[in-house]
Amino acid sequence: MLEGRREQFIAEVTAAEDATAAKAAFQVDAAIDRWVWYAGWSDKYAQVVGGSNPVAGPYFNFSLPEPSGVVGIIAPQESSLLGFVSVVAPAIATETRSS
Repeated sequence: MLEGRREQFIAEVTAAEDATAAKAAFQVDAAIDRWVWYAGWSDKYAQVVGGSNPVAGPYFNFSLPEPSGVVGIIAPQESSLLGFVSVVAPAIATETRSS
């Protein structure tokens, strides 16, 4: 969906930051790549961070990451779209629960 609206995002970044079209296109492409990268991690995060813990007994002990509350995010002002994506995408990808 983001790639389909790439030209619109380029126009918005160009207008918001008074940037050249090439610089805006670079930021939009980098933002799209970052969303794709973090989306790929969203279903793998629990397997990488969590694990099974050895215990002496007839039961299992697992460590699983869980959402723990409110997240405060401060986005950098230098790059409106790329800065926002760089701080919001990791929070969304790691704080989702899979049912």
